[in-house]
Order: sequence, then structure tokens, then C-alpha cells
Amino acid sequence: GVDQGFIHPSDAAEMVPDGEVKPGRYYGLAKVHKARQSWPEAAGGRCPPLRPVVSGNGTVGEGISHWVDEAAKGEVRRLPTYLEDTRHLLQLIQEENSRGPQPAGTVPVTGDIIGMYTNVPLDEGLAAFTKLMEEREDKSVPTAYLVKLMKFVAESSIFMFDSKLFLQLLGVAMGSRSSPTFACLFVGVLEAFILMAWEQLGGLLPHMLRRFIDDLFFLWRHGEKELQRFITHLNTSHKTIKFEIIPGESYNYTTRSVNFLDLTVWVNEQGYLETTLYQKPCRMISYLLPSSCHPGFICRNIPYSLAFRLVRIESTEEGLVRNLKKLQEELISRGYRPASVAEAVTRAKQLSRAVTLQKVQRQPNHRPVLSLPYDPRLPGITGILRKRHQALLRRDVNAREYLQEAPLVTYTRTKNIREIVFRAQVPKLQLRTLRAARPPGFFKCGRKTNCALCQYSDNASSYTCPVTGALVKITQHITCQSAGVYLVFCRKTSGACARLSPTYVGITGEGGSASFTHRLGEHVGSATQPCQADTVKPVGRHFRLPGHEAHRDLYMLPIEVISSRDVFLLRARETFNILKFKSEKRLSVTDIEHGLNLDPGQ
Repeated sequence: GVDQGFIHPSDAAEMVPDGEVKPGRYYGLAKVHKARQSWPEAAGGRCPPLRPVVSGNGTVGEGISHWVDEAAKGEVRRLPTYLEDTRHLLQLIQEENSRGPQPAGTVPVTGDIIGMYTNVPLDEGLAAFTKLMEEREDKSVPTAYLVKLMKFVAESSIFMFDSKLFLQLLGVAMGSRSSPTFACLFVGVLEAFILMAWEQLGGLLPHMLRRFIDDLFFLWRHGEKELQRFITHLNTSHKTIKFEIIPGESYNYTTRSVNFLDLTVWVNEQGYLETTLYQKPCRMISYLLPSSCHPGFICRNIPYSLAFRLVRIESTEEGLVRNLKKLQEELISRGYRPASVAEAVTRAKQLSRAVTLQKVQRQPNHRPVLSLPYDPRLPGITGILRKRHQALLRRDVNAREYLQEAPLVTYTRTKNIREIVFRAQVPKLQLRTLRAARPPGFFKCGRKTNCALCQYSDNASSYTCPVTGALVKITQHITCQSAGVYLVFCRKTSGACARLSPTYVGITGEGGSASFTHRLGEHVGSATQPCQADTVKPVGRHFRLPGHEAHRDLYMLPIEVISSRDVFLLRARETFNILKFKSEKRLSVTDIEHGLNLDPGQ
């Protein structure tokens, strides 16, 4: 392609995989909006149906697929049934209403192509692709070359699932950049053939037939019986492409109303088409929080954008007022300021519906772009660049020739918590031969001359909870040299200590306290060494109280091993156990009570 001049060298470089080539990753997106009775029996009815997706990131055909899509997607817009988006449909409805009311008995109908991407036969899809590429006005890239690249992308759909490799044999991968274009072009040719065959059989054609990828919309004016015949014809015209059109859901002769995209479309009593906002029953209010880590202008524009959308969708004043009020309540519940929301709604209501239905033509940007990862601590970079640019123009009279405007600042999103925690590919479970299991419980090492903990503890497989009195089993194998969570008890058998069971919760593994033995030495030292007579540490202060002797009354029991040295994890486990054993000290250090913990780590 580069040698023949079809492809620019920079484009060719983007089409060649950079680094190690990976197979696609297969995953499913749950169709949570589907009714529970339609959930597949294979999953025991506990999981909604999944939309199969093969991620093309890093695959051998990723760059080629992107390039083919850019070269071919213009032909999708030329299809007679092409529907761009909600705005386009609303514009078509407005034009239809301008021609007068619909004939009596007209109903809107919707349909869905079942598994469109994965049911396109490759040979038929390439034939349709070739036909439409030959009809292009711009053939600077030869049709044969585009078809060859498209065939390579479709035939190289290799993906991984459950650590096994698969090759897709039917259809194209949902997730590849060129798949929507390829599938839409094939269906565009197929639907023209279906309608022509239907007309030759004497059938009556649908009115205003439009398709948004795999979703159909049309008006039917010929009665329910003829509609059933037309649906049967649709589903018998091709061996793999099938249409789902459900009575009562896809059309309704009683209400003359259907839901399509984010619209509810109906025919009113006068025969005109009306629209209002449609929201799925499973919808949750999840507007971006103003406190989220995004540039400020994004949250400032959200109320106006949503109100603008409602002005465009709502064909009746009653529906507009109702949904604008609901929108304001939802935004305020998400933390938006009532005054700014009200101002945005007022500004949107001043627009006429005709203005909102016009397509916005975006002007190309010729400014250099500075793209940065967003961080709320960043200074006002746009203002800084504007000032620097003005200073440059004052110093260099020729600067306007090579830098007419200041660079455009854009921001990229940094990784969120989900992307940090979850992996795109689940690693395969590695089965290992485990060594003989060691019994759970705490076991002294037995080296009494060297191990301080052996003198202040006993072997234990369980302990009595000082709060509830319940017997708690130790579930891990613990030794003196382990690290984790431990308890310190005062085992005086007389006085207040016998009644209150003073308890301290501590952790090891942080800083210099590498093991239970080492940490015990610190506690004993704070309770016995003369140089620490004025200690404020809670264990040391308790065992220096009158009538106490650390060597006799102090008892330590390790209860949990923590292998990680992550300070956050250690502190979290310590806090959890302080709350569990209610060991927080509430009185002064000289008063005897159940809890001995002043603060975590003390």
C-alpha cells in the first residue's frame, strides 16, 4: 500500500503492531435491562443474557481495522435507512409531521437484529462490502485493496477465554473498530434485497424505515395482519440474520406507542407523532458528582447539556415541564448547587425546539494540542499558555506565522479505582502441590534462653474473648517469630483487673517491630526498665501500677498472622480488632479499665 501510494507512511506505521502482539480478550456485557423471565436457563436463571465482546486492543489487526473503518464508514451514511442518532430521528419525525397527520391505524414499530455482528456470513459480507466500495465517489484507495484488508481483519479474530485460544469462524468481532461499518453495510444491502422481494410478492412497504446499527424503526399503515406477514418475510429471507419484533413491546395497536433509543414515540389522537424521554426501568441516577476528579467545566456544563437534551426530545409542554423538574431534583440530589442548576434550565428553556434539532457542525481545530493527565492540583494552564503566547507575539513579529494561537489544552483521565483493582484478564488458577498442613494455633518456639515470648505465653489453639466470653479458635499456624495481630492481657486474679480483664491489641511487622518476640520485648521494657519510669505507653503504665508485676502478670497471645508489610493493611487490622475487643482506653492512664489502647500503635 505504501509503495503504490494508497497508504501514507505514518498511517502504515500505526497499522503495524507496536511491541508484542496479543490475542483479543473475550468478555460479556450484561443486558441488565432484560426482563428476568428472559434470563438464560444455562445460568440457572441467575444471570442476565450477555452481549459478547472481543477486545481488539493490542491485536494484530487493531491498526488495520481502524484504518479500514476510516476509509469505509462514509458509505454507511449513504444507506437509504441510515439513522445517525436521536437528533436525526427527531428531525425526521418533525418533517413527517409537517406533511400532515398519519392515516388511521398507523402505529410505530421497532425491531432488533439478533446478534448482528456475529451472524454476518463472511463471504456474503465481503461481497456486500465490495459492492458498496465500488460505488464510492473517492476511489483513491482501490476497492480490491480495502477488501483484502477487511478480509484479513475478519479472518484474524483470535481471542482468549479461560486461558484458551479460539478463532472466530462466523461473523465479525464486536469490539473491532471496523465491525460496525462492515456489518451495517452488509445489512444495508440485505434489507434492500428483502424489501424488493417483499414488494415483488405484492406486500405493502413500511413507511419511514430507519436503522440505527441493529435497531429498526418504521411506521406501519397496513394493519396488524399484514404486519405479521411482513415480520415472517423478514425472518425467512436469510439463514442467519433474524429480526426480533415482539407484539405488545415492539408495537402496540392499543397505545400506538413504542420505546426506541432514549425516546417514547406515539401517535396522538390527531394522528401526529409525539415524543418524550424514555428511561429504562433499571436506570440509576449516576450523574457525575461535582466533587469527582474532573476539570471544573465538565460539571458546570452537565446541567445545561441535560436540559438542552430535554428541550430537544419533549414534543409537548407538559412533558418538558415534568421532566425538567425531575432533572433538577436528581442533579441536586447528586450535589449540584440549586442556583446553578436553575440557571442552566432557564437558559435551555429559552431555546426553540427547532434550534436544538439542528446538527452542530464542528469546526476543525488547527491549534497545537497540549494533552495532560488531569490533576486538580494543576494550575490554570490555559491562562498561563495564553499569557506566554501574548508575550511571544510581542517579542517576535514573525511568531504569528508559526503559532497563530495559544495551544489548546486537553486533559486525559487518570486510572480510577476500578482500573487499578481489576485486571482485564483473570489469570489461570495454578494448582500447586502443597506441603503438609501445619496445625492451627499458637506454638512457642521453645528457646527459652533466647525467646522472650516463650516466658510470657502458652501454646494455644483458641482463646476466650474478653468481651463476649465466647471461645474463639485460632485459624492460622503462629510462632514466636511470626508477625501480625496480638493481644496483651493482665492476668491478675484479684482486684479490679480480675473483674475488668484489661486488654491491649497490637500489631507487629511495622518499622523495627519485625516479630511478636521483638514487640513483647518493647512492652516488657516499658514496664520494667528504670529509664522508662515516666513512660506514657499504655501497657507500660498499666503494669507499673501498684500491685502489678510485669514478669508475673503480663500475658501475650498472638492471634493472627499478616504476611504483608503494608502499613495501611496493618493499621486497618489493628483498628478492626480494637473495635472488636472494645479495647479503646477512655479513662486516664492511671485508672484501671478493660481497654488499654490509647491510639493505634501506642
